[in-house]
Amino acid sequence: MDYEIRKGRLADAPAVIELWKALIDHHRELTCYDMEMIDEAPDIWRKWYERHVRSPKRCAIVAEAGGRVIGYFLGAIESRPDLFKRRQFAHIYDTYVLKEWRREGVATALLDEFTSWVKEKGMDWVTVYYSPENPHGLGFWHDSGYTDILITGQRYL
Repeated sequence: MDYEIRKGRLADAPAVIELWKALIDHHRELTCYDMEMIDEAPDIWRKWYERHVRSPKRCAIVAEAGGRVIGYFLGAIESRPDLFKRRQFAHIYDTYVLKEWRREGVATALLDEFTSWVKEKGMDWVTVYYSPENPHGLGFWHDSGYTDILITGQRYL
């Protein structure tokens, strides 16, 4: 199956929003983590996506096949407080690939494109949050060389 990896465009926003909704639904199925969204969430997320397209410190990448966006990836350069020697790092916010395109190398190609962008920005450290309740995602990140460094706990009161 042929696909293209390219920088995200503002015109991709409607398609990427649909993929983001699918990502949220996917996480709702997997986890007890609170994924309930407000009605305005798609509009707010659209602005978030547009920031990633426009900002030189943010990155939006899409996978496209036959004129259809089949996956996306969002990341950015972030900073830690001044007390750290290594202050800047890259962070991955979102990635999602349509079910019918999984196991075709699309997520790896998106990650590779992001990694190239990160290196161009002079970064040598990337973080990503992933759920231990998502075995496919967990496997993907581990297979891609990411290691578990922190565990986030939650408790409803």
